[in-house]
Order: sequence, then structure tokens, then C-alpha cells
Amino acid sequence: MNDSPEVFDRQSLRLHRDRAAGTLAEHDFLLREVGERLLDRLSDVTRDFPLALDLGCHHGMVADLLAAGAAGRTAVGTLIQADLSLPLARLAAEKGGPALVADEEALPLAPG
Repeated sequence: MNDSPEVFDRQSLRLHRDRAAGTLAEHDFLLREVGERLLDRLSDVTRDFPLALDLGCHHGMVADLLAAGAAGRTAVGTLIQADLSLPLARLAAEKGGPALVADEEALPLAPG
């Protein structure tokens, strides 16, 4: 039993994200800005990442930017995209690479 209080209603959050999936591409300017800034900072890093996780991937914005070369000299081998919403994970999967439905508070991934 987990004694931690539930701060966010996970079911409600998932339903909101499911609903947003249908029109997200029409209103994703803030997500795009955040993604571009993230990859701009990543371009200053000189190491490569054989495996990376885009947690809360929405509709695959980071995958799009990586495919366009936005990370500069930093290479990302495999990008795993994960979102709480099945419709958003499906949109991300269309960008290529593995995508999964996962709650960021209970990731189905092995440590390390």
C-alpha cells in the first residue's frame, strides 16, 4: 500500500490528454518552442546518447525535431516515446521509433 497522497488525478489527466490528441497539432506552438529550446541546449553537449526517453511525448514533437537535425552534433540512437494517453502515443508512433503508453509515475522500464 502506498501512503503517499495522490496530488493529481491520473485518470482525469489521461482523459484530458486523450481529448487534446485530436487537435493538438493545431495548437502546439508552446510545445514546439519548448522542444526547440531543449534540443538547442542538447546541441551544446558533445556526447552521444544511444538510448533516450521522451516522457510525455505528446504527438512526437521531439522525434520530429531530432529527425530534422535540431540536436546539432549530438546523436540520439533510439528515442523511446512515452505518453499517458493512448491516442497521443499512437500519434508519436507514426513519427517512427518505439512508442508506449506509460504513466510517468509508474514507468514499465528497468532501472539502468
